[in-house]
Amino acid sequence: MKAFPRATGWRRILMATTTAGAAVTVVAAVLGAVVSSGAAAAGAAFGGAIVLALTGASLLVVDQTERRAPHLSMIMFMLAFALKLSLLALLLMLVPAPGWIEPMWTVLTAAAVVVTVQAVQIATFSRLRLTVTPDAEQ
Repeated sequence: MKAFPRATGWRRILMATTTAGAAVTVVAAVLGAVVSSGAAAAGAAFGGAIVLALTGASLLVVDQTERRAPHLSMIMFMLAFALKLSLLALLLMLVPAPGWIEPMWTVLTAAAVVVTVQAVQIATFSRLRLTVTPDAEQ
């Protein structure tokens, strides 16, 4: 039995990626606290949270696109991915790091969460049965 039977494919991807990304963020924050300092843990949590927020927003946009214009969902997914990476790069490079975080832990955790989220997206998407062409064109 599925946990969310009424969830669309994109919502299932969102739930899976959020769970995996949050797990990586928690592990990195705990590791930062044990190995380095509280600032490292805060930096890891901050980096993971940024990626999760951008991923969540992009997948919610794709989910809404699929509900209104299913034929545009893959294009929107690619555009949202490019926008997410661009915003992440801008945030991590242009916004000065607050004194309460260690920037290296922030960047490394953000990169680890991006890689994890992408791997989970691919794995989850490969198990979905989505229509490639809309019903009207068949």
